[in-house]
Amino acid sequence: SRQEDQKLNSVKVLDLFSGIGSGTVVLKRLGIPLHTIVHVEHDPVATYVNQYNHELQDDGIVHVHITKFEDICEPDSLEALIQRHGPFDIVLGAAPCQDYSAVNARRKGTTGGTGQYLLKVGEMIHFIEKYQKRRNPLIYFSENVVLEKKEIEEVNERYRGIPPVQVDAQDFSPCRRNRLYWLNIPISSIAEASQVSQESLPILEDGGIMPEEIGQAFPMAIKANTFMASKGRINDSRMMKVEQVRDSDRFVIKTFSVREREIMLGLPVGYVSEPVNTLFKELTRDAFVIPEQTDPNTDPEGRKHWSDFLDPTLWHFQEKCRFRFKMCGGPPFAKLEMTTPQENSAQLVYFDAISYSKHLLGNGWSIPVVEFLLEQVKDVCQTTRSYEPYSYNFPWQPYMSKGNVGEHVDVKVEV
Repeated sequence: SRQEDQKLNSVKVLDLFSGIGSGTVVLKRLGIPLHTIVHVEHDPVATYVNQYNHELQDDGIVHVHITKFEDICEPDSLEALIQRHGPFDIVLGAAPCQDYSAVNARRKGTTGGTGQYLLKVGEMIHFIEKYQKRRNPLIYFSENVVLEKKEIEEVNERYRGIPPVQVDAQDFSPCRRNRLYWLNIPISSIAEASQVSQESLPILEDGGIMPEEIGQAFPMAIKANTFMASKGRINDSRMMKVEQVRDSDRFVIKTFSVREREIMLGLPVGYVSEPVNTLFKELTRDAFVIPEQTDPNTDPEGRKHWSDFLDPTLWHFQEKCRFRFKMCGGPPFAKLEMTTPQENSAQLVYFDAISYSKHLLGNGWSIPVVEFLLEQVKDVCQTTRSYEPYSYNFPWQPYMSKGNVGEHVDVKVEV
């Protein structure tokens, strides 16, 4: 263990593929004294969610945003990043999983375009460790879906031969999320499994229940299936709940709402939906509705183009994503749909505010799982810090059982 004079009191984090900021949520919940977080994320909507919940709340942390992973992954650019914003104490990684996901029939594993990112994260961690040559070892944490055995062996080589820990979120929360985690900090191999009976807890809205509960004589701990990110799977039959029609034995089938997914992943209610709805409303109003209603010949400011109306800080959404507006039956009678970033997309897929929120949550982390795995980071810090509103409790009670959580990892590096 570290001596007191070796412990951290001003932590700098490199968060690769940071998404909506799940890693920041976990570190704040643990009370880590954060100084700087460098977020690397290409999706501007995910970055907007991250900024809305953290940077714009004046949380006292230096937030640096980098949009392109390739701009900092090679030795020269990574060295410059360390010199400017490091040295780093923690590296978090959530590389894209498309080339490893079992639901992707065209996956290519480690040889795929996105599959190589997981390997690259391991290489970057190794470079940072060697370059910084610090007395205190670098803490790292990298997540992905469950890989095939041969792929795991290849990835392990990039993480100094340390095998991953496999943990399913169903042992910590109301939903499944079976993932691999490469990390160099010790964890407990036994943990209280926090399971939940949907029947007795306010997780589902409007009297919704899980289909498996119908006809059961006793309450059951039933888990939601893994939330997915692709447009074709965010609302498929695995995301089903049912609501009974009043005064009837019939049921109406519905899919999990954004709010329900936020709760089951351990996020604050509104963490994703509030900023996404805010963004979509502003883009709809200022990039479509007001320009359509304004006559450039009579406008006192002579505005002619959507960019004349929209806040310049939002122009990059139009540059990275495609927009389309559909007419709808209520004010403002226009509905924005937006694609994800188009760097490597051959086919355009459009999302409205609700489906984009579900897409982002499908790419996020299970907060209870990652919090458990990173729990011992607190032990290497001189002090802890309180961050509002991240001291909340998860809205489910522990299920009375013990089980093996993950596989014990022998860590050679003391942290």
